[in-house]
Amino acid sequence: HDSGIEVCQGDRVWITYISETPMEGHPMHLHGTHQQLIRINKDDVLGPMKDTWFVPKGQSITVAFDAVNPGAWLLHCHIGHHVNEGMSTVLTYTSQFSKCAKRHNLWYKKYKEANWNWTRVLPPPEWPETWKQLWKKKPLAL
Repeated sequence: HDSGIEVCQGDRVWITYISETPMEGHPMHLHGTHQQLIRINKDDVLGPMKDTWFVPKGQSITVAFDAVNPGAWLLHCHIGHHVNEGMSTVLTYTSQFSKCAKRHNLWYKKYKEANWNWTRVLPPPEWPETWKQLWKKKPLAL
């Protein structure tokens, strides 16, 4: 994707990966954040948090994350020749306040369009119990 993906600090970002190839799937990796699996094809799910997602051939998945780690982060397929063929982009946090304010509906009272790509950040007290349990897990000792 030549123009990249632009997000604002605090955005709830949804990315839908669609594998239209009949031959193989794609392990998609976004640096700088973990994303939660929220949809497989058209079915909503409450999935795990990961930074790499396998998109099976002919399928789609949707992942979501809260944009809280500013920077420019590479998003790419983990199959080398796919990257060489252009299957990569950069996700960048913007610092343009006017774009973010409009997106978050802070200053533009006339902005009436539904914005399905942004939902508020969910504070920990409102997390589903499954999230809280994942957060409490300790890493395995090596």
